[in-house]
Amino acid sequence: MLNRDAKIQERAYALWESMGFPHGADWDHWLEAERQIDLELLTSFKPKKTRAKKKAA
Repeated sequence: MLNRDAKIQERAYALWESMGFPHGADWDHWLEAERQIDLELLTSFKPKKTRAKKKAA
């Protein structure tokens, strides 16, 4: 699996490409890609279930 920065880089490039390769908007594309990737990671996160500890009698 790719790390977070690599995913952001790929998404930022795709955004740049989809907008027709505009000059000077690289930071905007990076921040938007970062927001999208972080949202995807947060919504796909599933915490591990832990067993409840038994109480001593």
